[in-house]
Amino acid sequence: MKNIIPCLPLALCLLAACSKKKDVTPDEQQEKKVISRLMNDTDTVAFTYRADGTLQQFKQYGQLPPFSPDSTQVIYTGSHISAFKIWVMGDQQPRNDRSFQYNAAQQLVRVSYYNMVSETELVITDYDSLVYAQGKLAALHVVNGAQRNEVYRLSWDKDNVSKVELFQLINGEEVPYKTTTLTYTDKTALGRSFPAQFLFLHTSARDFTALSANAPLKAETVEQPGAVNAELVTYEYVYNTEGLPEKIMSRTGTAGAVVATGVEYISLP
Repeated sequence: MKNIIPCLPLALCLLAACSKKKDVTPDEQQEKKVISRLMNDTDTVAFTYRADGTLQQFKQYGQLPPFSPDSTQVIYTGSHISAFKIWVMGDQQPRNDRSFQYNAAQQLVRVSYYNMVSETELVITDYDSLVYAQGKLAALHVVNGAQRNEVYRLSWDKDNVSKVELFQLINGEEVPYKTTTLTYTDKTALGRSFPAQFLFLHTSARDFTALSANAPLKAETVEQPGAVNAELVTYEYVYNTEGLPEKIMSRTGTAGAVVATGVEYISLP
């Protein structure tokens, strides 16, 4: 990039002088598709965007009454999501839910979780600490209160998370608990339709496939030690005419019920 950027003014002048093509009208510009809704049998999550294409808010609606919509505001600092703020019934302003910190390399290094410790006091009670190696996430440490309880360690195959090892902390020692091995399709991951790693930040279950470039095909989890109690989750996809997933189906085991999630999109200029 250091060699390209200084040449941009000259390149733009040459293009202006030599190009005989007409200017591209707004209607001819390629529109970007972003996700507007995720829908399953129990609830729907709807997303709204700002004029600049950044995610502004998401709301979760239950399908079965009684259910009050859960609305979350997305806060940015520069190009990064820096916080989630939730609207709670009775409050006039949204309150902190999570905050996100980045290092000098623009990598996410900490996720802080807010909780009410009294009727009036909202504080950070828990956090995740993220560690990188060779530019990719290598470990996530779970800290509840002042106690480090779990560690996730990641292996990568190119741009996909291929293995997630979960360790529990017992007397300060990391003890193997579960290992998940992942395989992928050759299709682009759903998370790439969201800006700024939103899908990973949103999933409190720590779904590391949200960091991968491709859509997951299967996830096989075994408990340690002894590799017992294996669980296999498989995924199938239905794509629209533009090659975007419009339905995602997951099944646990060979006889488990299929959980289907519908996906809807809107166009941003």
